[in-house]
Amino acid sequence: MDGVGDPGVGVLAVLALVYFVPFFVAVMRYHKYKTAIFVLNLFAGWTFLGWVGALVWAFIGEPVYWSKKQMERGVSGRMASQVIVDEVGVDEQGQARKGSDVG
Repeated sequence: MDGVGDPGVGVLAVLALVYFVPFFVAVMRYHKYKTAIFVLNLFAGWTFLGWVGALVWAFIGEPVYWSKKQMERGVSGRMASQVIVDEVGVDEQGQARKGSDVG
């Protein structure tokens, strides 16, 4: 063995990435039905018609746009600005909290 891995694994990985292109497009476009597109892609994508159908569906329709408020939300669901406010010791009206050294 010359130290090179099995090329079949790399080919299989590339084919898997290409196979799920419709799902990746749906995720990148924040498609409302990305889960349904994944299921269609998974079970019917092996047919050319199923794959093309999933790809077309991923591109059509309006993507789900997030509001500015939703974009600011952190992983825990709290807004990033609220996390900063909590760390600084300021309430939602901008007033210093009792016991904090702000203000």
